[in-house]
Amino acid sequence: MGAIRLRLLVAFGLMVAMLSFAPGVGAQATSSVTVHARFCDPGVVPEDPYLECHDNPLNGFAVDFDGSEHGTTDADGNLTIDGLAAGSYEVWVEAPLKAIEARVYCSVTGGEGSFLALTQGDPGQIVPVASGEDIVCDWYWLISDEPIGGSSDATLTIHARTCPDSNVPDDFFATCHANATANIEFFDGTASIGTTGVDGNLVFDLRSAGSVDLNGGVPGEFARNFLYCSSNADQTTVLDFRSVEAGTSATVDVSDTGTTCDWYIVPENLSGITPTPAPTAPGGATQLPNTGVGTQDGTTSWLLIALILAAFGVAGVGAVSAVRVRR
Repeated sequence: MGAIRLRLLVAFGLMVAMLSFAPGVGAQATSSVTVHARFCDPGVVPEDPYLECHDNPLNGFAVDFDGSEHGTTDADGNLTIDGLAAGSYEVWVEAPLKAIEARVYCSVTGGEGSFLALTQGDPGQIVPVASGEDIVCDWYWLISDEPIGGSSDATLTIHARTCPDSNVPDDFFATCHANATANIEFFDGTASIGTTGVDGNLVFDLRSAGSVDLNGGVPGEFARNFLYCSSNADQTTVLDFRSVEAGTSATVDVSDTGTTCDWYIVPENLSGITPTPAPTAPGGATQLPNTGVGTQDGTTSWLLIALILAAFGVAGVGAVSAVRVRR
């Protein structure tokens, strides 16, 4: 009898040991939440956000998770938080400038496609996460197409001007400043800050003192770009005259009273044809890109620059201003 009891105890002990080391036994499977941060084009109120807005990623935007910043979205506008226990978590995606409404849809990866019931948090959305689930949340910011109410003096004003030929002048202002150049897009890092108007000017309101990682102009294969910046308050130098090489930026400080930069474009062309700007009228603006009208006799043509500008401009389509609104 004692031998039988001993064998039973040994068998029971082996079973307990096996169960304790079995995968998934005694431990709860972890979960994850992946955020897809997107924006809709200004003024668009989508019927189907996925079809109308999902191709517009918000890259480099902060994602708050359960009350603290977890990280920033990657180049595709995505961020994954993994290793989560079952529970409810508040998610919030940093809002771009002029954001007016967020639409959020969360579902279980590999599920039946139905959306999870979310609860409004402060200010984010509370997402229920069950054990072992991988959740995907599509977060769409709707953007107003109305001008921002009010303005500040902490503005960066850019004057885009084109020099008459490929020669670098001794006096840029005297030689080039009359050629106002429209349709030139500028960026703060990778975020578009706008395009010059018919007067060749762009005003970017930072709302408060800061700096801009300024780049843009005409691509380096077709022009050399030169920059000089001064204070609006007393015209003192903020950024001394310099060449901005292709693929690089210049950091421009903007005070509470604002900064003005003259961006000069000296056209050149690796094909050997030197395009020359043709202002539409005295005091008018050189239009870039144009429709391709011009000659190819080596004297006056903006066709090549227009073509490359058209391609360059496409890369900035849908970009969102670098000024963002935090909660």
